[in-house]
Amino acid sequence: MNWRWPPDALRFDYAEDTFSNAYHVTAAQNKEVATLLELARELRLRLATITPDAGALAHLLPFVQAPAQCVAWRDRDQWLWAMRHQWGRRGLAEAPDVERLAALLALGGGRDRLLWGRQF
Repeated sequence: MNWRWPPDALRFDYAEDTFSNAYHVTAAQNKEVATLLELARELRLRLATITPDAGALAHLLPFVQAPAQCVAWRDRDQWLWAMRHQWGRRGLAEAPDVERLAALLALGGGRDRLLWGRQF
């Protein structure tokens, strides 16, 4: 699965992190954002924010008990994952199982550091 898109197919947003002198950048496909905006328009809704799926998982982190450091969810094509300071997705070709996902995310302790699927 190819996860690269041409720049004109994406929308970008960013937030400045003044503590680390860095920026956090989020990108989404134009077609996905356009679909949401059209639906909101038809329903006469005013959207204040659109949160990517993996970013939304971060809201579950306060409920995660040690030793877990990461929350993950899988559909038929990909893993969505979130940790305290980062989130993202990995295709199943890269991470066919939870052990491989934990290794790719450099979670020492493997699957015990990852809360996933129906476990939560």
